[in-house]
Amino acid sequence: MKKTSDAVTLQLEKKRSRNATTLQKISFFAAGIIFILNIIDFSPETGKGLQLFSIIYLSAYIAGGAGNIAAAVFFNRIKTPGLTDIIVRWLNALTGLLLIFDSVYKFSMGKTALSVVVLIAGLLYLLISFYWKALKQRRSVTLTDNHITFRKWQFGKKTFPFTALSKVELNGRQIDIILLSGKTYSLFLGENDGSLFETFKQKINKLNKNPGD
Repeated sequence: MKKTSDAVTLQLEKKRSRNATTLQKISFFAAGIIFILNIIDFSPETGKGLQLFSIIYLSAYIAGGAGNIAAAVFFNRIKTPGLTDIIVRWLNALTGLLLIFDSVYKFSMGKTALSVVVLIAGLLYLLISFYWKALKQRRSVTLTDNHITFRKWQFGKKTFPFTALSKVELNGRQIDIILLSGKTYSLFLGENDGSLFETFKQKINKLNKNPGD
């Protein structure tokens, strides 16, 4: 939530969509399967006996595999606010670190091409872990003195100048952006600072009184 010069930004509702949940579960399941396959591939001959390295390697991959598969199975049953974000961040961090470690191990075994692929996957998991909160906060709506911009998901945004708007309606926490073409975009606000909300409301009232100005 922020206000900069003529712009007022409010956060949208952090609603877990069915598609996003499905993709997250697939991500957990895929990571779990990768770890299990690595466990199967790591034979005593490959590790030169169950020495300390072998025990640490297998324990880490068993934990990573079991954790990710459990998260995939029980993800929909988690109802505690904020707990899903913690699980996503920590499991992605664990997965990223294990994959980077595995890429180094595979490189030492002469599997150059495969180690590069695993390294890239590990870095992606780490990036998601580090920037997860920031990505979720990108769902927002911003109103300036000449246009309105909103993000209903992290990697895409829409911007409309006032000249393209018919009106903007605010009913409770629901915002309806109605274009001159007749198309309507409905947004749902999350928790926001009361003073910013009031400023946002005043800007909407001004916009509806003077459309296109």
